[in-house]
Amino acid sequence: MRKIVILEGLPKVGKSTLLQQIKSKNLDNVYTVDELFIQRAIQKEATTLDFMANDDAKLACEKDGLWIVDRGPISTLSFNETKYIVDKDFFFDLNLVKEWFLKWIPFLQSDNVVVYYLIGEEQSYQLRYNDSTCPHGTVENQKLMEAISLYNCKKYVKNLTIKQYKYEMLDEVANEIISKFMCS
Repeated sequence: MRKIVILEGLPKVGKSTLLQQIKSKNLDNVYTVDELFIQRAIQKEATTLDFMANDDAKLACEKDGLWIVDRGPISTLSFNETKYIVDKDFFFDLNLVKEWFLKWIPFLQSDNVVVYYLIGEEQSYQLRYNDSTCPHGTVENQKLMEAISLYNCKKYVKNLTIKQYKYEMLDEVANEIISKFMCS
């Protein structure tokens, strides 16, 4: 049987680090999928369509086992909804993202899919750069995006775990995910 755990949360909360910790355990039937999967998404010129295709490719896992994925469709939807609010010059058709997201609702409602939403200690926000038109670009924008992401998780995800997360808990959370979903 295939189980999928999607790690969600703001930038720098520790999703990729947690994924790498799980990957380092080299467990049979446990597979990890990095946040950026397709080549164009790794490059700076990635578009919303690239990130939608990236999610499609990341979640096309067929093999039985536990799949742990860094970000999924909730992130793409929430990022674009936030971008639409904070960037008055945002030209991408948000309805296209919403229509694309509709196909993921049955998937997110499946018993075999769990979303782990990680919240950093004391709601700390990490800015990669200062850009008021980017959902990650200011503390206020990140707060908005987190609110939208949590709303979307609660609305669309059947199996949601919201986890207050500290880097000191890395191994504990990795073991929690592995033991909880390998045995179920």
